[in-house]
Amino acid sequence: MTKRIFIDGASGTTAFSLKQALEPFIENNEIDLIEISDTRDVKLRQKASREADLVILCLPDDVTKQTIPFLRKYDVQTIDASSAHRDMPIKDKNFWAYGFPELNEDQPRKIANARFVSNPGCFATGAISILTPLIKDGILSKDAPNIVNGVAGYTTGGKKMVGNFEKPNNDDYLLSRAFSQYNLTKPHRHIEEIKNYSGLNTNPVFTPTILPIARGMIVSIPFNKASIPEEMRDQVTLETIQRTFEKYYNSPDSKVEILPLDPQRRSVNFGAFKMINEIKNAPPLDTVKIAVTGWDDGNEPQFIVYAMLDNLGKGAATQAVQNMKLMLKL
Repeated sequence: MTKRIFIDGASGTTAFSLKQALEPFIENNEIDLIEISDTRDVKLRQKASREADLVILCLPDDVTKQTIPFLRKYDVQTIDASSAHRDMPIKDKNFWAYGFPELNEDQPRKIANARFVSNPGCFATGAISILTPLIKDGILSKDAPNIVNGVAGYTTGGKKMVGNFEKPNNDDYLLSRAFSQYNLTKPHRHIEEIKNYSGLNTNPVFTPTILPIARGMIVSIPFNKASIPEEMRDQVTLETIQRTFEKYYNSPDSKVEILPLDPQRRSVNFGAFKMINEIKNAPPLDTVKIAVTGWDDGNEPQFIVYAMLDNLGKGAATQAVQNMKLMLKL
């Protein structure tokens, strides 16, 4: 039986990528999208929500907060792609689940049984995919002041940032934003999310950076002996770190891919995102690729683990599609 999906807030970058990711399901008659004539008409939105098997919210945080009580009243299964409720899977476990299926073995079941699923943030997806296995295997201390570096294309910032970068005759602006770090004077909204779902006891030090290209994201976490529990320091090598990730993400359904360990890998760059930036409206990519790098010879080893993902794909739209498949048993 064809399932009916309503995307509430269907005009932003995430919603556009979501529609692309849903096309194969529409072609196979697995789902049908409910369209409305005026996306700002509250009554039309509510009517479409009641008729849907699943609602996916692609709304600003404040509008999402106003919308959830209605969906809860009518018991509508919902995926929230905003950042408004990413703490709810901790506060209200009976109704909410965190929408990162690879978080642990039981997470797909939690998502499938939830009424509401909070879709993870893009930077958080990369950071959590690195931190969680390392902390659970005792390679990283829960209490260490972990550093999370995130570099991403400008679509990470939503419609307003896209508009700024894509204005005509915009060379001066692009040059001034060739390397742009932001959120320097207040906590980034992903910091608490990263701590909550990775297993950390303290907030990481997070530095997000925007580049003048549209899509792609690389999250990196560097660490040395100081961040490794004392009893594990002599046991941690590149090989043990690699095995930790290969073991953790060994499910056939996992969308986290572990790249082969390559001691000669001297750089990690945006080459993996060449296609999605050269082809206009390229379909979103649905995997996180993890690379383990560094050196473990001598007394001062250093490790850097990288997570590479499409911020509009596994960082948003295709992650929502993974959750949709679990919730609707597709």
